[in-house]
Amino acid sequence: MKPEAMEPDEYFLIGQDDSRLNIYLRYQLFKALEDFAKRESNREQVGLLVGRESTVEGERFVLVEDAIEAALGEDGSSRFEEGMWKRARRIAAARHPNRVVVGWFHTHLDGSLELTEEEKTVHKRHFPEESHLLYAVSAKGEDRNFFIPEEGQLVPAKGFRIYGKTPTSSQEEAIPVGARAGLNTVGANSEQQGRHLERKLDKIQSKLQKPPITPKDMLIVALLVINACLILFRPNPPVTVDTSALERGQSDLSAQVASLSGRLEKLETHLSDIKLLDEQLKLAAGLEEIGEPLDDEPAPPVAAKTATPPTQPPVAGAPLTGGNGVVKLYKVKQGDTLGALVDKFYPDSPNGTTVSFADFNRLNAPDYAIFPGDTLKVPAVQALRKR
Repeated sequence: MKPEAMEPDEYFLIGQDDSRLNIYLRYQLFKALEDFAKRESNREQVGLLVGRESTVEGERFVLVEDAIEAALGEDGSSRFEEGMWKRARRIAAARHPNRVVVGWFHTHLDGSLELTEEEKTVHKRHFPEESHLLYAVSAKGEDRNFFIPEEGQLVPAKGFRIYGKTPTSSQEEAIPVGARAGLNTVGANSEQQGRHLERKLDKIQSKLQKPPITPKDMLIVALLVINACLILFRPNPPVTVDTSALERGQSDLSAQVASLSGRLEKLETHLSDIKLLDEQLKLAAGLEEIGEPLDDEPAPPVAAKTATPPTQPPVAGAPLTGGNGVVKLYKVKQGDTLGALVDKFYPDSPNGTTVSFADFNRLNAPDYAIFPGDTLKVPAVQALRKR
């Protein structure tokens, strides 16, 4: 094999670099084999690979430039017979006199790239050289890879390179997903390196502006939509609040307030009674004697200032004495009126004496009614004036 080939300056790396052998597949051939496998997905396809092999700075590389289709036999035992390969080799020699056979290709109908025992036998029999390759392609064009001989066995290559692709938008989709642009620094001039760098920057900027939507992103969006629907359409659970304890507390508080109000009213009444009694006691202890009793009976003797207060309660018509004053008691008789009694008790009293007398005896306004049998306390007119 003539060492006249040169490694391409620019390429797209499929998979990873393989230090054992750099495999370059021409872009037009790559695309043609992919289309051929998809179009004839119902039957196996087989043929020769034509290209060149060389070594640069101690690294081996192979250029796969063209393919020659072979007619696969119908009989299971003679599908890959010797005559089929001879005819394909004659066609390859006629079309590419300056190229050599670098291997063969085969399509897999099951979509898998795992080699069969038949393929291993065919390669060992018809492609015995260590430089010969096997290019396996899925019938649906979904996967592909090269297999290289190593210690007498065919092992998959870690990756290969596609070269000769024109950077146009119409061909962009033919490059497999995950392919990375590469550049051979050895032999590439500054213009090629600058153009390669510009294309990489353009691709990076394009991905940043329009990042690809991955299945993971779609799953996250779907979960967010489902969660939003659950939040919007989920019925709110009924809320039950037990207010019985609060109601009992309010009822107890109301009862306590009512009880306190009643007790305050009783206290006010009691204080009023105490105040009135206090005033009457002060009156009995500090007033001078007044006139005769009004019941036409002889007046009892006036108690001396040093006299001891009576030990028995006063009776009707008897004066209530104490100190220097006296309060007379009068029992109401049939036909008595409050106005007549006031005129009789206080003949020269000023206006308002009737009201003061009624208040002193705690008669109910506004009529100040009195009834036979009632006992009225009759103080001196000076006591009434002080009220």
